[in-house]
Amino acid sequence: MRGTQSKHKPMKNFKFLTSLFILTLVCITFTSCSDDDKDNPSTANLEGVWICTESTYDDGESIPGFSPFSVGDGMKLMNQSFTSIDKLVSGNMCFLLYDGRWYDVKPDVTGEPTVKDWLDDRWYMEDEDLEFGYAEEFGYIYSLNGNKLSIMQCDLDRTVGTISMDGNTLTYTYTCQDWKSGPNIMVSESKTFISKFEKK
Repeated sequence: MRGTQSKHKPMKNFKFLTSLFILTLVCITFTSCSDDDKDNPSTANLEGVWICTESTYDDGESIPGFSPFSVGDGMKLMNQSFTSIDKLVSGNMCFLLYDGRWYDVKPDVTGEPTVKDWLDDRWYMEDEDLEFGYAEEFGYIYSLNGNKLSIMQCDLDRTVGTISMDGNTLTYTYTCQDWKSGPNIMVSESKTFISKFEKK
């Protein structure tokens, strides 16, 4: 009997260790997926209205031409894509909310703006006298690359930074950049701001 027990004991240990290894691997896999969601949000997760609940920006700060997010401001991010006429600019459509007003929306629009409102505000004009042969105006667009979020106006000015998401909370660490079109270079950049948003 002793001989039989000693023959089977190593096999039982091997099965136990194999099961333990598989269980550990499964736990690590699920943990990694959870962390990846925070570090690499998708545009699908971003879609919707986000309202700023905390911000390092003080409305008393003087930042010519820039509008960092303060408490109560927000953004509506959509999955509809856009490419400019010259094919140099592309991203997804979005709206920004400042001081209780959605920007780049016609004054008579009430409630949350839609894709139609975004398109209604866009216009394009060809003119030989213009430096680039045309003028194009459109609303805010955003792009997401990994966890890097950029929100841009048609004059190329933008906010650029990184985001992290935890459920319905989004934290955006960003700077405001002033760009010059034509040579497409950044002229100046603000200090870094941190704004926290809750999904509406």
